[in-house]
Amino acid sequence: MYIGIDSEWKPTQFSGESHSKPSLLQVSGETEAFLIDLVALEKSKVLDEMLSSIFSNKNSIVIGFGFKSDIDQFQKRLP
Repeated sequence: MYIGIDSEWKPTQFSGESHSKPSLLQVSGETEAFLIDLVALEKSKVLDEMLSSIFSNKNSIVIGFGFKSDIDQFQKRLP
């Protein structure tokens, strides 16, 4: 199963300014797409479980442009 993924961050105003926490996560499958408000759902255990099941599913192929840098930021800001 292919899963498309992208994330959005609050824009930084100055060069060299560190990123804030991720704000929005876009997840799409073959027929559906979801926009997840990460600010509102920051402490949601249900969201944690859902994302863990997506990323750990051996049948899922996650596709995202430049998503490696997003993963690095997620690990720093949402341990």
